[in-house]
Amino acid sequence: MGNDVFINFLMLQSDLIIMKEIIKSLADSVSGIEIKRALFSTRVSIYGNELKHFTLFFGSDASGRINEYVSRHEAELLEKLVPVNYGPNMIEVFKAQDNSISVFRVFQYVPHRYEPRSEWIISTDARTCHALNNLVSKLK
Repeated sequence: MGNDVFINFLMLQSDLIIMKEIIKSLADSVSGIEIKRALFSTRVSIYGNELKHFTLFFGSDASGRINEYVSRHEAELLEKLVPVNYGPNMIEVFKAQDNSISVFRVFQYVPHRYEPRSEWIISTDARTCHALNNLVSKLK
């Protein structure tokens, strides 16, 4: 039982380090992003819109559509994706509650970590924001 607790602790530490790297990358790469850190939370906003963070995973069968989206930015490609509990493709999404803006980045798992496959994408396109919101709603 003690080993399980320790392993969970290590996984949590790893997740916190990854999240810290993601927030730093976001702040360094996207103009207009504001990061406000508190003792146990971090608030992210852009142009006055507070953004909520979500992590979406997709299976290897989604790689083609994700790559195509990164190159063409067509929302219908996102609409065809189906999130899974854990997979080799990951999208880190920061989205406004009113779906007016989303900031996201695509990652792919390579041995031992997720590596970026795109730059940060800022979208105010209603269809893209709606597609990301639908994907996030499937997490619940």
